[in-house]
Amino acid sequence: MIQIFIRFWNFIRVRNAIIYAKAMNKQTGKRYYVLQLGGKIRVLDKQAIETLVRRNILQKRMREHYELIKYALFFTK
Repeated sequence: MIQIFIRFWNFIRVRNAIIYAKAMNKQTGKRYYVLQLGGKIRVLDKQAIETLVRRNILQKRMREHYELIKYALFFTK
């Protein structure tokens, strides 16, 4: 029963992140990525990802769009 609740809660978290990414894309026109970092769902744009790469939180290969698409749960067009 608890496992069902946890899966449902994670579904809600990802769905809300996708809605937020779409809204931000509509406002700014930038591309946004929904990533799971440290057990949390984050919505990041390219500038925020570059900052995380410089701080060595993300690997250097994450600078490339192709690598981000592989690891992203969702990305805006």
